[in-house]
Amino acid sequence: MPEAPAVPGDTAPQTLAYEAEPPVWNASAFDDFLLWAAANGVSDINLQTGEPIWLRHHGRMIAATGRPMSGPEMVSIISRLGRGLEADGVLQSGRPIDTAYDIQRRESGGKVRRCRFRVNASSCLVGGSDGRQFTLRTLPDRPPQLSALDPEEAIRESFCPRQGLVMVTGPTGSGKSTLLAAVLADMIGAPDSNRKVVTIEAPIEFVYDRVQRSAALVSQWEIPWHLPSFSAGVRNAMRCNPDIIEVGECRDTETMSACIDAANTGHAVYTTLHTIGVEASIQRILGLLEGGGGDAGGRAIAIMQVLRLIVTQLLLPTVDGRRCAVREFLVFSEEVRQSFLRRPLQDWPAIAADTLKSRGQPMAVAIERQWRAGRISADTFTGYAPDHARTLGITSEGSGDGVA
Repeated sequence: MPEAPAVPGDTAPQTLAYEAEPPVWNASAFDDFLLWAAANGVSDINLQTGEPIWLRHHGRMIAATGRPMSGPEMVSIISRLGRGLEADGVLQSGRPIDTAYDIQRRESGGKVRRCRFRVNASSCLVGGSDGRQFTLRTLPDRPPQLSALDPEEAIRESFCPRQGLVMVTGPTGSGKSTLLAAVLADMIGAPDSNRKVVTIEAPIEFVYDRVQRSAALVSQWEIPWHLPSFSAGVRNAMRCNPDIIEVGECRDTETMSACIDAANTGHAVYTTLHTIGVEASIQRILGLLEGGGGDAGGRAIAIMQVLRLIVTQLLLPTVDGRRCAVREFLVFSEEVRQSFLRRPLQDWPAIAADTLKSRGQPMAVAIERQWRAGRISADTFTGYAPDHARTLGITSEGSGDGVA
């Protein structure tokens, strides 16, 4: 998820040690640690049997404690995080746990401090035996302001269709959910919003309790706690007469088909894919539809008729030790959609690549802009967009090239 906006001259620390490490971790002590990590801008907390606690801070991996975690400590912590499940039994059975964990603590003066974390837990191999690994990602108690994420004007203009499908793509940890949450918060916070929003997530990441709204209703469902699957969630949402449906991840053919149906029946549908680039996203969509059998061609035509925007986001390391977002995008106007629909399906990825250059913003161009603005180094530029950098005659900083 995106970090706080970089402040000129503000460099992220190289170390971050937890001074209050207890002799034995229990649930209460771990809550204290999580509050400390959130207060220090940590994005990810990684626990593994036999290892100290590792943090990801502005992209760096830092060992925050000195003592390796024991098996009983890991069991105690997952029992706390697992929301009443027989959590360690679930892990021993070979099933992962995906949930969210919420800490609310009343501080001096009566103010309630709230911290939320996305939790993934699974078994793993440690020293020849079964161990446990937990990854917690910090979640803000409210979505960020959309203006703070600085999306391109073309994205802002196309992000709020009254009907159709918007897809945000990128690897894990690239801020897809954060961008979508900021868009939703911006829409429901408008005094003339008049929208009913349903979000379907696994787990629920951002909550909207603290977003000021006078003309919008938000209902949030978590898979599998409230409904069994994303596709079941979309089908159920369509019976609730919402204006907007957010689907946390379009991970299978059934969910993709449900999203198409929802967009075709007058809803604005927002979802994510784990793909990098518009062309790869089109390939993934076609692959999901073909994998479901039946009339894949008809479903592909149906999704192109409702597709409105694909945005791919990456987070790159900046020269001041933080990270910045770069985005590739293509707006699917009526003219663009017709250019796909006139051609056979096997040509669609190539059409996406060509259209992106003339009608959208390729990722390499977005990266170049950040380099020219002095936010990223030449090494980062050449590492993430090597072909484009080579075309411009840009090499790594070791070659002495600077900002043109």
